[in-house]
Amino acid sequence: MSFLESRLYKAFYDVIRKNKTLNHLAHKIIQSERMRKFPFYRNIYDKIIEKKSAQYMNAPNVIEFEITNKCNSNCIMCPPEVHLGNDFIDHELFKRIAKEGRELGIRRMVFTGGEPLLDKLIFDKIKYAKELGYTYVHMFTNGSLLIDSFRENLLKSGLDSLTISFDSAIKEEYEKIRAGLNYDKTVNNIKSLCILKKKLKSDIPIVRINMVALPENLHSRRFFIQTFRGFADIVEIIDEHNFAGSVETDFSTREYSQTSRDPCHILFIKACITPTGCLKKCSIDHTAKAEICDLRTTSFKDAVYSERLVKIKKDHLLHTFSESGCTNCTQRESWWVDY
Repeated sequence: MSFLESRLYKAFYDVIRKNKTLNHLAHKIIQSERMRKFPFYRNIYDKIIEKKSAQYMNAPNVIEFEITNKCNSNCIMCPPEVHLGNDFIDHELFKRIAKEGRELGIRRMVFTGGEPLLDKLIFDKIKYAKELGYTYVHMFTNGSLLIDSFRENLLKSGLDSLTISFDSAIKEEYEKIRAGLNYDKTVNNIKSLCILKKKLKSDIPIVRINMVALPENLHSRRFFIQTFRGFADIVEIIDEHNFAGSVETDFSTREYSQTSRDPCHILFIKACITPTGCLKKCSIDHTAKAEICDLRTTSFKDAVYSERLVKIKKDHLLHTFSESGCTNCTQRESWWVDY
C-alpha cells in the first residue's frame, strides 16, 4: 500500500469510526460475503491482510489477560469454561508478563474474563499497566459489580475504555440471557458510572455498551440502541459466534471453504493469557488444546515466537484451518479493525 493510499484509508476509517451509525453499518457491509467477492475491494483487503499479518507475525499489537474464569453470571451464549472456574491470574506473574510485553513493544492491553471485577487487584493491574507505558488499556465487564467504590476506583485507575456487555434493554430478556444478574441494579450501575464520569469531567474511559445478536433479543435491538445511546459513548450490536465450536449457535453449521476464509485477525493481533498463566492461540478458544506455552516457566518473548504459534499463523495465511478449534470457528473479526 502506497503512502497516499494509507493516508486516504486512515482518513476514511477515522470518519467512519467516529460516527456510531456509519461504524455499525460499515462493519456489516465489509464483512458480508457479497462485498468480500467484489474484486476491487478484495484486492485492497488482501493488501491489508498481507501488511498486518507480516507486522504481527511474531510480536502482536495487543496483550489480553483473561483475568479469571470465574463469573457471577451464567450467560446462555458462553461456554461453561468462561463462567464455571475459580482461577485468578497470579498478580506477580501478571506484572512480569506485562513488563515483558512492553519490552517487546506492545502498547495495548485488554482485561477480560469471566468477570474481571471479581479480581480484588484489578485496579492495581490497570494502574500498573499505565505506569509501564501501555498507551491504551481496555476492560470488558458485565457491569453488575460497578458499585459505588468500584465506579470511583475505575474512573481514577487510568482505564482508557470499557465495554459493558448488556444484551437487552428489556428486563425479562436480559435476565434470561444473563442468568443470575439483576437488570435494574446493573442499569443503575451503568448510569451512575456515566454520571460520575461527567461530574469528574473525565474523558476516559470511553464507555461502550454492546449487545450480542441472539434469537432471544431479535425484536428488541432497536429499543436497546435507543435506551443506551443517551449516556454511553458507543452503543453497538455484535455478531454471535460459537467460541471455536464450544457452543451451538444459529451459525454453527455454516461451512467455510479453505479458500473463502481469511486468516484469523485475532490470532495475529492478540497475545492471550489464561488465568493459569498460559499463552493460548486466541481469545475465543477456551479448551486446553489452545494453550501454547506455560508462562510460569517460559518467557513471554519465547512463547510468542514459539514454533507452534508461528506455524498456526503460517497455515492460516495458506488458508489451512486444520488446527483444533479453528476448523469450525465462526468468529470473523475484520482486518480493518485496529485495537
